[in-house]
Amino acid sequence: MRLGTKIAVAFLLLSVLPLAGITLYSYQASISAFRKAVEAESGTLAEEMGGRMAALRGDLSTRVARLESALREARKKGIHEMLVCIEEENRRHRGAIEPMDDATMLILKIGPS
Repeated sequence: MRLGTKIAVAFLLLSVLPLAGITLYSYQASISAFRKAVEAESGTLAEEMGGRMAALRGDLSTRVARLESALREARKKGIHEMLVCIEEENRRHRGAIEPMDDATMLILKIGPS
């Protein structure tokens, strides 16, 4: 073998191959660390979304209970016309119920003046 070829092979064996090995190892380590970070973040986000969903379920249950109570009170007081109007409006909007604030609930509980 000529000297130039020997130098090229030595350069390849002593610098390029170890550098390629280190690069591949670093790449694999980075992928592993990234996957672990994504898994941890996904778990955190899933827990956070679960908490939000529980809060929304609780809020919705409270609102439905208030509405049921108001409707029961209205039936007891004989406000049939108001109930028919509410039910027709609900059917017209295909079940969509607007968010109610406390003032609206108070009006529903007291009835029309």
